[in-house]
Amino acid sequence: MSCHNLMIGSEFAQADIEYAAANGRLLSMEIELGLQCNFRCQYCYVGQEGNTGNELTADDIQGVILQAKELGARKIILLGGEPMIHPDVMRLLEFIRGEGLSVEVFTNGTQVTAGVARRLYELGIQVVLKMNSFKESVQDELAGIKGAYQIIQEAYRNLTAAGKDCPNHFLS
Repeated sequence: MSCHNLMIGSEFAQADIEYAAANGRLLSMEIELGLQCNFRCQYCYVGQEGNTGNELTADDIQGVILQAKELGARKIILLGGEPMIHPDVMRLLEFIRGEGLSVEVFTNGTQVTAGVARRLYELGIQVVLKMNSFKESVQDELAGIKGAYQIIQEAYRNLTAAGKDCPNHFLS
């Protein structure tokens, strides 16, 4: 795997942005994998229970990704709720990468074990950890659960270890 350093939004040339805008094309697309979440962030629009009764299946999501690709998308951004708790998240990440698209995942880090971090690195996934404060008590309060700060820090350590040969790999 080659080492690269991207800054959010820098992956598209100005000419590509102008072409997409002028021709009704996409460059990227955000997909909420579901509304289920294991944090209870004060600022989040997902309710305390999350709404899981009307969500797309993994096959539906794959269909949406293929449609986005047909419309020119080069990057898929996965959001939630918490995308890493979706039961098919790894299969979907592998599918997206198999389609030649780049992927960015916004996560609270709860499922980013050392093994998951290694797999994300192998797939070339960019990860954005949702951290609001470097002060533990503030982060826990904003996330709505005690221990949120430590969970995020552990995910960061796992991602850093997985990308040790390419320190900026996961940073976007």
